[in-house]
Amino acid sequence: MKVCFKCGGQIDLDRRPLRMEDCPHCRASLHCCRNCRFHDPSVHNECTEPNSDMVRDREGPNFCDYFEFALGERSSEGGQLQDAKDKLAGLFKI
Repeated sequence: MKVCFKCGGQIDLDRRPLRMEDCPHCRASLHCCRNCRFHDPSVHNECTEPNSDMVRDREGPNFCDYFEFALGERSSEGGQLQDAKDKLAGLFKI
């Protein structure tokens, strides 16, 4: 099952998403690093595909030819990292 990295909504696609295609639930970009099976925040360049180019915006649309939609929920390490960042940012909100 394909799910959006941002909202967790189910994505019904039988093909690779187009570069500017958005999640029908939350409007987040679908063809982005955070939805890719190669995305891993713990490795260099945050990508396990050794031939990929550097992508600065992990949540924005990109032109990566290696993109493959991740299957299942992406809430493990990447989600925990984002949760920690959100909590830290919340501590310093005025």
